Amino acid sequence: AEGGMNFTDAFFMSTSSTCVTGLGVVDTATAFSYKGHVVILILIKLGGLNIIAFGFLFVLLSKLGLGVKHDSLIEDFVNQDSINTTRSTFKKIVLWSIFIELVGAALLYPLWNADFATTGDQVFSSVFHSVSAFNNAGLSLFTDGLYHADIQTNYLVHLVITVLVFVGALGFAAIFDLFDIMCCHQHSDRPLCLQAADIVPDTVAGLGVESNCWLVQQQDFRIVDKRAGNLEPPFHARR
Repeated sequence: AEGGMNFTDAFFMSTSSTCVTGLGVVDTATAFSYKGHVVILILIKLGGLNIIAFGFLFVLLSKLGLGVKHDSLIEDFVNQDSINTTRSTFKKIVLWSIFIELVGAALLYPLWNADFATTGDQVFSSVFHSVSAFNNAGLSLFTDGLYHADIQTNYLVHLVITVLVFVGALGFAAIFDLFDIMCCHQHSDRPLCLQAADIVPDTVAGLGVESNCWLVQQQDFRIVDKRAGNLEPPFHARR
């Protein structure tokens, strides 16, 4: 942005983008120039890959264990080819994440009903929001995020972003299982092939519980507002 920002704010935004926390001390849409948005996009991508990679490694370590039952699994990951296997896995994670983000961007592109200055801005916005959603970064190029006047009722955009957030939250252990049915048939005894069966239902159930709690909370807010004589709906319920 014109005039720049102080080092503390810049450092906070950089850390927030890398750690994909979704926190910000400035308005991402207006406080940064195009180059700043590109830097934030790169930081989100690098931070997301780091978290995804370490999360995948944690799943491997937690599932493999050290028992006799999983000796065959341990051999697969600690033999002389383990370094190459790790590199291959990380490469697979990078390629899959880029593919999913590009699909998300392609879906978002025709759905925007916001006014963009150029086609390039619309393409960049699609890519940025796809990467931000898939990596659960929570940052947006719109002031007020998805509550921005141009997209607050664009539920198709909301749906695409929700799906990207959901898929990104599953983790690649589950994603690989979902699209690698042959592995599950050939190695049905391997715990890694059971990730999707465990994670997906639990995640959906958790989302269902949280959604119901949110709806109850909104209803309570409306009741309180009515009793207080406030005819204007709460901020989160305004249209």
